Amino acid sequence: MNSIDDVLVDDESTTTTTTTTTATNSNDQDTLNGSMLKFAAEADQLDEVKRLIEVVKVSPNQKDSFGDLPLHGAIVKKRVKKGADPNATNQVGSTSLHKLVTIDTMKDQFPIIELLMKAGADPTIKNMAGLLPEQLVVFSKIKEVLQGDQAVTIKLTVPKSDHGKIIGRDGKKLNELRELTNTQITVPDLKEKENKVITIKGRSDDVENARQRILDMIKPEEFFGDIMTLHNIPKESHRLLIGAGGATIKRLREEFNVKITIPPPDSQTKEVVIRGELEDIENAMKEINKIIKSVKNKQQQQSNNNNNNNNNNNNNSRPNNRPRTGPPKPKSDTPKPTA
Repeated sequence: MNSIDDVLVDDESTTTTTTTTTATNSNDQDTLNGSMLKFAAEADQLDEVKRLIEVVKVSPNQKDSFGDLPLHGAIVKKRVKKGADPNATNQVGSTSLHKLVTIDTMKDQFPIIELLMKAGADPTIKNMAGLLPEQLVVFSKIKEVLQGDQAVTIKLTVPKSDHGKIIGRDGKKLNELRELTNTQITVPDLKEKENKVITIKGRSDDVENARQRILDMIKPEEFFGDIMTLHNIPKESHRLLIGAGGATIKRLREEFNVKITIPPPDSQTKEVVIRGELEDIENAMKEINKIIKSVKNKQQQQSNNNNNNNNNNNNNSRPNNRPRTGPPKPKSDTPKPTA
């Protein structure tokens, strides 16, 4: 028995490839016919597919309103029904979604991607380069389809005078920021003087990353009150404030609602800058001093322990110098026997 694929392929060779069903049909009717044919193919309605092609004379090459051919959805659906793994990867770790989103002609072919995702295709799988399918998309609309209900949007009010710092020369900084954070960032045209709102779309973690980076790019004074610079923190203590993977500085920022700037390791300056409300700054400073003092105490204790261990080792290595543990033995006047 012929399959949907067989009917579509066989009739392609015998049916005219014109995109009109009759000379008098409009383009709208052609598109409607294409949608009907594709729907029938995806639904495995073999008789309806044959009727549309043989009786209505719909070309197998007729596209629907999304630009899809009947063959597209039919093949994908058939392969999935046969047990094809939608998350199978190639030699570089790319899935079918990674490949589909890079095709230039995929602009309007969302149903195929949706079909794969309904079949269990995972849009969060990264290839060996560490990239998600959405990071390779040619068209932003497809990125929204891949993110689904995981996508969020935030609006950030930024002084108009700072928009240029975010955009950069010829939009270079903005493009780098979009790529780095995997987000869609919309900055209003500089001519829109009253519009200060920057829109960020993407997955929640990516959106928060982009938001923080934007705040770091502009003047912090616009968002924070008082500023405190700590001059007495030695360079060797800076890494203590940062913590493993930045965990400590992140905790300080969140717990005390302040912005803390620590110079990079290769910088000549030792200044640690804290910005925020005065009370928050003071509380943050107390915690910073507490962290440094605690570590210094541990280091001092460790140093003392090491010194004690060294002294003990030195004493153990000189047995003749060990202190006597009992009363001295009396000297005997009796001469020792000789052999």
